[in-house]
Amino acid sequence: MPDQTLSLQPSDSEDALALSNGADLKMAWAMVEASPDALVMTDERGLIELVNSQTEAIFGHDRAELLGRPVEILLPQRFAQAHTAHRTRFRAAPEVRTMGSGLELWAQRADGTQFPVEVSLSPLKVQGQLRIIAAVRDVSDRAKAEARARAIQSTIDATHDGVFMFHPDDEMRFSYVNQGAIDQTGYSRADLLTMTPLHIKPEFTRTSFRDIIAPLVDGELSRLRFNTVHRRKDGRDVAVEVIINYPPASASSPERVMVALVRDMTERVEAASVRARQEALSSALSDVRLAMLRGATRLEGIQLICERAHETLDASATMILTPDGGDDDELSIEASVGLNDDLKSRLTFRKSQGVIAEVYANGHADFTDYHDPRLSAENLSVVGERHARSIVLAPLHGVDDIFGVLSLVRSGDAEPFDQGDVTAIEQFASAAAVAIELAENQITQHRLDLFEDRERIGRDMHDKVIGRLFATGMSVQATIPHVSEPTAKARLTDAIDEIDQAIKEIRTAVFGIRSTTDWGKGVRGEILAIAADLKDPLGFEPEVSLDGPIDELPAHLVSELLATMREAVTNIVKHANPTAVRIAVAANAAELYLRIEDDGNGFVSSTPAASTGQNLCGNGLASITHRAASLSGQATVTSAPGAGTTVDWAVPL
Repeated sequence: MPDQTLSLQPSDSEDALALSNGADLKMAWAMVEASPDALVMTDERGLIELVNSQTEAIFGHDRAELLGRPVEILLPQRFAQAHTAHRTRFRAAPEVRTMGSGLELWAQRADGTQFPVEVSLSPLKVQGQLRIIAAVRDVSDRAKAEARARAIQSTIDATHDGVFMFHPDDEMRFSYVNQGAIDQTGYSRADLLTMTPLHIKPEFTRTSFRDIIAPLVDGELSRLRFNTVHRRKDGRDVAVEVIINYPPASASSPERVMVALVRDMTERVEAASVRARQEALSSALSDVRLAMLRGATRLEGIQLICERAHETLDASATMILTPDGGDDDELSIEASVGLNDDLKSRLTFRKSQGVIAEVYANGHADFTDYHDPRLSAENLSVVGERHARSIVLAPLHGVDDIFGVLSLVRSGDAEPFDQGDVTAIEQFASAAAVAIELAENQITQHRLDLFEDRERIGRDMHDKVIGRLFATGMSVQATIPHVSEPTAKARLTDAIDEIDQAIKEIRTAVFGIRSTTDWGKGVRGEILAIAADLKDPLGFEPEVSLDGPIDELPAHLVSELLATMREAVTNIVKHANPTAVRIAVAANAAELYLRIEDDGNGFVSSTPAASTGQNLCGNGLASITHRAASLSGQATVTSAPGAGTTVDWAVPL
């Protein structure tokens, strides 16, 4: 016992402590000394009257240093003043308080170090005087453990992946979820702690989920990995990868729980989708390039772009719009997939209107749908009928400018196009368009090289062969007067006619192999250019015969002649399916004459009067007759099914 002792006497009215003899007092004091907590007793003024050995051990003060001193000596200075107020309130309503009372309490040792504590207070009446007994427990180790636990939980909460813990019993309710799980599912922590894996895994039933975790429960596997989807609170499904562990029980964790680590695979799935789309579009672009290198026509290339884009991007309808030949502002559907003729006839497009105008102006792809006010009323009705949910229009960038627009439509329940789709479509459209133009340029260059050779051959034929034939003809003609025998004279005359005809045919052939650089430098060149343009759509080059001073024709006659030719050959391309076409143009002092013949399908026709054009309108040939009539000439069309068609057009000079 210390020298300073407190005499504890029983009170008649307050039986706070009853000691029958000295042995009991010694036993009571031994119990105080044996307490694992520091015990400190103060009077009403807060002066320390009694401490046990654990107080000395915990606080580092000798007992003599503490007795008679204010209890605030055991507190950090920052809490001392507030503690005096706490003592006053406790004295007014003394009652037993549980340790800590929900407060974060700190104490201070003799060396000034501070440490966390739990404190319980008990009032005690001794000889009518209030005493306060404080039991102080050093919780430094527990605080460190709790801090480590909080740090671990904070780290887990900071993890982007979801962490779910649950018991593999009949209920399977979540016992813990981290912040990642909350973010993934959209549910609050409180909501999730009332739920089970089945609430967020729509692909599983209770039976199927139990079957998949059975190897973990039975100890056959230590880890389980699978892919599924989590259904968020907003109803959206998120692709996830799930790894489930079932750690064994331990001394520190006697209760076994399953721990599911869940990773959101949305970005991974999207990246894989983007890669697959890029690979598919790259393959489609290679198809277009290969087709063009193998000699596909421009129209075939355009159609191939349309088809490959349609297949690769899961479109319900695809079309390519290019300027109409007669109106540069108006666009026509040059190629399409998934559209019937009725729908195509109802759609109208102009470069200067709506979404297309912005595509041409900005040079970038754009979105639209059936809510877009930029759509015309005619197109809006078609879009509504097709339930077009998402539409993308991408420019076809040629070498120099935009020559068309690629449009793709997704309808009904199809997933709408996203920004990644738009970017991919734009890149594909531009690359495919350039591939077509480059291939066309290569073909053009090849033709130019060929035309140079033809030009040289033509010059040689004109300068040498025709000159020699002409000289021979002149020589024969000079010989005729010296021949008296009639038969010989007739034969020489026929020979001169044959030479003249040969010269005409050679001249026509020479013009037929002239370079395109000369086309446009005369009426002959323009006629030959029209004929040459027929090679691709027909599959062969028409035979052309030119005779007379064609290059000296008046300008107004030339325009009507060329317009008549274009209308006639357009009908041949559209309707005739011929294997041979012959074009003959002749001019003399009195008349300009044009004949165009084909051996194609033909049609029922009779020769109309020059001014009426009857029986011609059905095949778009009425304007041919009208043009002739306006020049005081006439036109006739002779045709029969399977026997081809002949157009004769003549106007006076």
